[in-house]
Amino acid sequence: MSTRENATATFEQLGFEDSEILGQKTAAVLLIRTEIKRRGITQGRYAEMVGLHQSNLSAFLNGDLDRFSIATVNQALEPTGKAIHVHYTICEEPRARAFG
Repeated sequence: MSTRENATATFEQLGFEDSEILGQKTAAVLLIRTEIKRRGITQGRYAEMVGLHQSNLSAFLNGDLDRFSIATVNQALEPTGKAIHVHYTICEEPRARAFG
């Protein structure tokens, strides 16, 4: 089971409605931490590279997941060559009441 799958399952067990996206963001945190270590740079330098404030990157890497949009997370993921993709679909839903 992948990190994302484990994180998603944990968030589901805790009752989070947005467990899938939280799992994706958790996986992003691990990818970014790995990239910072691989490059041998500081969080501040990495933040500069991706155009974020160091304090925001630090907050994200320390688990403040809800505060950051997918666009911002993808901006931070850019040096890793990875991105989160979200797909939306209009689905048929049973009608609760007839409109007329």
